[in-house]
Amino acid sequence: MKQNIAKVFTFSLLASSISFISCVDNEKNLFDADQLKQIYEETFPVKNIDPDGDWTVSRSVTAHVSVNGDQGVDYKIQIFDADPLSPGSKAKLLAEGTVNQSTTLNVVMDCATALNKVFVARIDEHKRYLVQPVAIENGTVTAHLGDAHYIWIYRSTTSHVEYREC
Repeated sequence: MKQNIAKVFTFSLLASSISFISCVDNEKNLFDADQLKQIYEETFPVKNIDPDGDWTVSRSVTAHVSVNGDQGVDYKIQIFDADPLSPGSKAKLLAEGTVNQSTTLNVVMDCATALNKVFVARIDEHKRYLVQPVAIENGTVTAHLGDAHYIWIYRSTTSHVEYREC
């Protein structure tokens, strides 16, 4: 009985090996690139696509953030794609870190290529936000929070945001 099973198994293995070998033509490349291109052109729903178009939708941006704050106090830094303090905001967090008066946060983040500015937030130990919009220039964001030029104040008891230019 065991010999019959072994013979059947051996015969099946030999037969399947022969069938696989017979399906391969070693002298020809059976892939036809021109035929594939024709199939794509006939079935793809969008026509007249620029072959030199840039389909990049995201990019890496380097952020350098420093603060002008109390000496020895660490501040949480968050970088958003939209204003996180506006009512109903759906701002997405792009990067975060910690910085103090004597350090700079240097971080690389991914963001949409269409994004031309980010919102950098400095958060103190009382959860108060100081948010500054910063332009993305040549793939770089440079922010110095606490500068006298732009002050955004967030009152933690209300959703009121006050902007003053000094």
